Amino acid sequence: MQRLFSRHPKITAAVLTLVCLAALVAVGQTLSYSYAKRFSPPPLHPEQGSTEVGDVALPAPPPFYETPVPPAPCGDFCRPIALNADASERLPLTDLAEWADFFQDGLLLDAGSANFQKRADKHEWSGPSTLADGRTVQKLTKRPAAVDVWLPPADGFFIEVKATAGEPGQKLTLDLGGEAKATVVLGQSDWETYFADFRRFGDLSGYRRLTFSPSGTRWPTIDYVRIRPSREPISDANFRAPDAGLDAAPSFVRPVASAPIVCEEKALILPASGGAVFHLIAPAHTRLIWRTRVEREDAKRVEPISLRVAVAEDRLPARNLHIKVFGAKGGDERLAEAVDLWDYAGKPIRLELWAEGGHPGDRLVLLDAQIKNDFPPQLPTVWQPPKNVILFLSDTLRWDKIRFMKPFDNTIITPNFDSIASQGVAFRNAISQGNWSKPSQAAIMSGRYPWSINMETAKSEPTTDTLLIADAIEKARPDVVTGSYSSNGYVSDAFGFDQNWDYSRNMVRENLANRAEYLLKAMVPVWERDKNVEKPFFVWFGTVDAHVAYNPREMYLKLYDPEPYSGVVVPVKTAFLLLDIKQGKVQMSPRDWHRLKSLYNGSVTYNDYQFGRLLEQLRKWDILDETAVILISDHGDEFWEHKGTGHGHSLYDVLMRVPLVIYYPRGFPKPRVVEEAVETMGLYPAMLEMLGIAPSAKTQAKSLLPFALGIEPLWSPAAATRMAGSGYMIGVKNWRLILKGSRKMQLYDTSSDPYQHHDLIHERPLAMYFMHRRWIAWQREYRPD
Repeated sequence: MQRLFSRHPKITAAVLTLVCLAALVAVGQTLSYSYAKRFSPPPLHPEQGSTEVGDVALPAPPPFYETPVPPAPCGDFCRPIALNADASERLPLTDLAEWADFFQDGLLLDAGSANFQKRADKHEWSGPSTLADGRTVQKLTKRPAAVDVWLPPADGFFIEVKATAGEPGQKLTLDLGGEAKATVVLGQSDWETYFADFRRFGDLSGYRRLTFSPSGTRWPTIDYVRIRPSREPISDANFRAPDAGLDAAPSFVRPVASAPIVCEEKALILPASGGAVFHLIAPAHTRLIWRTRVEREDAKRVEPISLRVAVAEDRLPARNLHIKVFGAKGGDERLAEAVDLWDYAGKPIRLELWAEGGHPGDRLVLLDAQIKNDFPPQLPTVWQPPKNVILFLSDTLRWDKIRFMKPFDNTIITPNFDSIASQGVAFRNAISQGNWSKPSQAAIMSGRYPWSINMETAKSEPTTDTLLIADAIEKARPDVVTGSYSSNGYVSDAFGFDQNWDYSRNMVRENLANRAEYLLKAMVPVWERDKNVEKPFFVWFGTVDAHVAYNPREMYLKLYDPEPYSGVVVPVKTAFLLLDIKQGKVQMSPRDWHRLKSLYNGSVTYNDYQFGRLLEQLRKWDILDETAVILISDHGDEFWEHKGTGHGHSLYDVLMRVPLVIYYPRGFPKPRVVEEAVETMGLYPAMLEMLGIAPSAKTQAKSLLPFALGIEPLWSPAAATRMAGSGYMIGVKNWRLILKGSRKMQLYDTSSDPYQHHDLIHERPLAMYFMHRRWIAWQREYRPD
């Protein structure tokens, strides 16, 4: 044999290769078997007719995930549906005028404009008021008051302010980004224009907060602010010399040189040496398109004027995508032009449009300037709404415990949750409106922020104008049978959830066992007895299996921790243990943490099993294909990711981001994942619309039904929440801004940092500017006074 190998080296190499491959296959099969043995779920469909689990014999449904329901034909139940797809097909830049930074002889901020409102905190400014001459102005209401600004590179800046003093001799100190200050003395006359010199500080370009700090106790009123680059020389006589300091710069009157940039019907106007800058998260598969018209103030004085389109990302210089020079010919409307934004999909960007050169008074008119989707959604013209709606709420189910939320994590076993997520509409960035049960579930049941209906504390009662979902259904469609089966003691009449349900059971309030299996046992016989399966119905099915105390049955615990354990973690006492950990009374070893998390994971897998039983029951009743099944959690639970345990104490995603799936293949036949940030209270109008009911005018939530039908706006929506007395969080797509007080902020990109350990507040100024302005706009409309 040795002689054969030495004489035929190629044969030798081939044989050795085959031997190695056979060995690898054998090892792989062994590892695969051990992995499957370790992580396989309990048999959902054993050979025997039932499975004994603890103190009750449960029927064993076939695994739902192996037999998906095919979409049924629409038939006679379809109804025409008129969907407005404009928001997902095109985004006119004129629609973003309120968000733009307009430049004409500098950055112009009209204090009475909607644009100013989206950069000024409502608790620091009075809101616009109209003068006799038609101008809109705004008064400071707090010291200091601030606005967000972005400034292009320049050798230096000075700030022009038109204002009226609140009291004689009042001083107004301006602070640009905490790096430069100047003070002007407001005169006795109304509406004088003042200048503050910042040229000595050099280039202050970038993202800044411009802060106004008046002296005295009566606040001044602002007409407009213009931050001018120092390219335009100003007589030194107008300013105090640098060595004299800038804290008492003299005041003087100077007329405004030019009118602001304006947006006309479907046209964006760029004056010579002016521009418009937009901050947004670039939508996928889009281009910027427009037509250009050149307008000359004096046809005899023609100077070349160019249009420059550029895009900038955080930490990168602006990249020119388009430069077009227009010569002597003016007034012509050019053919449509376009620049590709595909490379920036999903990224926060700064889109810059500049008119450079030209004669004062010339301008470029951008006609039909818009961001256009190259692959607009194919929307249905008819739609069959579901006959029934069931909301399955898994209390305390974390976002990272479902496979579609963490595709490469195989440590959690939830085959039924995974099944409907793969066949339904799954929302990857659903934000809860509360970090504990009462406010969160109140928002879902009412379509309103919990603070707006007084449902944030344990003993609070809802406002008289609150219309909870069962009452809304009874009022509009009394033929729909409603039922609430809940194991959460807070979601009951005793805590403000007094609704006219046709059927209502609360296992905690009735002092009964509260596992999900008992909710099913309470519902199914009654539904069959009263023949409710033959009627349209809405059911709120509120489970608490994943909530403390984490106490799954042994078969579920052994899936994650089959080894013996004798530490501090006792299943029935885990609620007290979490409190002791938070207070520093108990130090947990890695083995203790593994045990605690295994108890939680086992509880989640048990809850998934019961969810599968519910789906199988709908199948047995032959109504699964005509029922919209919604899976959602009200909040998560923390396991020391941010030095805390349990819930109710923070605004991080481990508590605020929740799984959300709408499963209804007949109406939503194309499975899809929605990446936009949405609010869970958006289920309220969506569920009512599914039942053919128009939500009331007091509903604050934006319906999730358009998302389920394939309409995702190009201007990414914002989702917000708060923790009473502690702060707010706002999310746009995968970005999160957490605000604790008016000046303490944290910024996270959850696509690269899902557990929010790396604060980007100082590293990503572009994203910070965009997110903070989205927060300012949201809080002006919804933040309580």
